[in-house]
Amino acid sequence: MSLKRYFHRSTTMSPLQKINQIWNNFINFHSSLCEFERNDSMKPATAYSEIKALSQIADILIEEDSLDAQIRTLRPCLEFLITSRVFEILTAAAQIDMPGGLFLIVIKMFTKILKKIKNQDLVSQMSFHSSLSSLLHILFSIVSSSTDEMKIAVIKMIKRLLERIKDSSAHMDLFISNYEKRAEFLPLSILMLYFNDQNFYKYDKTPFIMMGKITDESLLRIIIKDHEFTLNLVTKLSFYFQIREVNAIKIYAAFLEEFYSNCISKTFKEEIVDAFYETFCAPILTPRLQSNDYSTRINASILLTIVVQEITSVDVLIPIVYFFQGKAKDGSKRLKPLVNTPTSSQKKTFEFNIDPNKGCKPISDISKMWDTLIDNLNSKFEQLSIYTLRILYYLLNQGGKKIVKLLITDYFSGCPPTGDVCMTADIFISLIPPKILPKDLNRNLNEYLQSAYLRCSSAVKSSTIQLEEFSEYTGSSSYKYQLGETGGTDLLQNPFINSKEKFFEGEILHVVLMKFKNFLQNSIDENLYITGIISTLSTFPKEKGSFSVLHNFLLEPQTSSKDNFLTYLKQLAIEIDSLAIKDDNFNEKLMNTIQEMGVPIKVSASDTFYEMMFAGRSKNKKSKSLQVEDKRYIEAIVVFQEFVKEMCSILIYKEVLDDMANRARADDEENC
Repeated sequence: MSLKRYFHRSTTMSPLQKINQIWNNFINFHSSLCEFERNDSMKPATAYSEIKALSQIADILIEEDSLDAQIRTLRPCLEFLITSRVFEILTAAAQIDMPGGLFLIVIKMFTKILKKIKNQDLVSQMSFHSSLSSLLHILFSIVSSSTDEMKIAVIKMIKRLLERIKDSSAHMDLFISNYEKRAEFLPLSILMLYFNDQNFYKYDKTPFIMMGKITDESLLRIIIKDHEFTLNLVTKLSFYFQIREVNAIKIYAAFLEEFYSNCISKTFKEEIVDAFYETFCAPILTPRLQSNDYSTRINASILLTIVVQEITSVDVLIPIVYFFQGKAKDGSKRLKPLVNTPTSSQKKTFEFNIDPNKGCKPISDISKMWDTLIDNLNSKFEQLSIYTLRILYYLLNQGGKKIVKLLITDYFSGCPPTGDVCMTADIFISLIPPKILPKDLNRNLNEYLQSAYLRCSSAVKSSTIQLEEFSEYTGSSSYKYQLGETGGTDLLQNPFINSKEKFFEGEILHVVLMKFKNFLQNSIDENLYITGIISTLSTFPKEKGSFSVLHNFLLEPQTSSKDNFLTYLKQLAIEIDSLAIKDDNFNEKLMNTIQEMGVPIKVSASDTFYEMMFAGRSKNKKSKSLQVEDKRYIEAIVVFQEFVKEMCSILIYKEVLDDMANRARADDEENC
């Protein structure tokens, strides 16, 4: 009998009669099928009208439920399913999966009911939740060998279940099973199988994110302690970091960020932060960043930039800062040497094509990580310096005041605060000789209030060095020495470090400024991150405390020290101007390089110079028609000009903020 004809006969029936008829037809059909073992593998479940009609049961329930979704008593159709043990029988039939495909149909039916039926008492009904629990137990045993279609369907069902029960401790308790003194939350047990699946990146991650929205403390203990969810999450990231799987690192770092940012429980968040420091930073990063093999340091720095780029939650970035500072996970104290990091003589043999510990330092010392950071910044291996700068850029740019305070200003001994903002955009421009000023710079500067440059330091989203260029262990690209004296700065003579505390403060600024002095010898990548860090630090407001000192050091012309940013800026501008005067072909070279790099750009609300420059440079990277002599220093000048524009925007913005603050103070004084 065709499905159309089957339902034509039942159009005059009530909803309850329709469900009764559909169910009786299915029972008779399935009983006959099982009794005579008529399991024709050539005919899937969807080919039988009696099975296809099951979807109508969910539709009838949804229509009945829509009459009054808030009602707590069972309406007739739902009551019939409960009393007739329909859910239990469907679950048993699904387990047999006869005919083939019935299991998938039942899963989709439960998913639809969970999504659409709003009756508050549905999950509490033993018939429903016990059937669903049985279904979850079955799935747990077979899901790893299931088809992709089945896996996707199961994830959808768990997603709808969690949406339904996450706000009710009583409902969640219905899906907890206990055995051998260990509690198990069934939905998470299945999700963890998907989490360990190599195709994890393909699956909907919403059900996992919902785990972070659970607030019930007893269930959280099960998730954290028994399932070890946070440990598994960070261990997965650590594993792929060790075997250098770039795409997997990106996926798991992004998932870690998404999970943390959506997490409600303070306990859960603390567990993630602790695991990130103890399972990733200390044992994985230390022996690689301190390695005597510089290709290992370079590769670890490249991979760490991926992690830092994906993670934007400040509280997860802070453990990386504490790690670099050689501090304990809570930042309360510096660790004493020697803290032995795993990966020493007790190496285990892994069955990988690549030894995950190759190149690691046998005995590494977390307490020396700050020296390692400065050493990597000053490295004469260009890629190591660039990627260390990139790590710092993302930490400072995404971490905001908290991380700038930890890395830069905690012990910074700069110039004392002054009153108003002295440096303006016009004064800043006056430091630059006219010949080398950006040609498209509007001298009245008013247009910059609406420009993309005003989105201060949203630059450097991707480096011109492609990730594919990093070598497995060695390679010529990893051993390219930098030109000039960009490395090996003598930090003992650093005037920015308080004599009582030669640690953290000023050292990073000192290295960045030394590199800024060497602007014309640097690679374009290095200059982008140097200017990105300076412009990021320049955006912090002029306010009381350490940020006022930082502002003064970077942007105030009346400073007693000759070793400051504006002094180096003027020196660099004079050097560039001198080169421009001596070079008869300077303008032509500059225009050719600007064309190759995709400049000038039309300022828009969605793009910055850096984004478009990277796109343009990548497009023309292999072009031989635009080769220019002295390309490195000409490219440096292009970056310098765009840096001038960005600094002008920052200063205009600061002038506006300063003016608003002055008006607010004046209003307060009048009111008094």
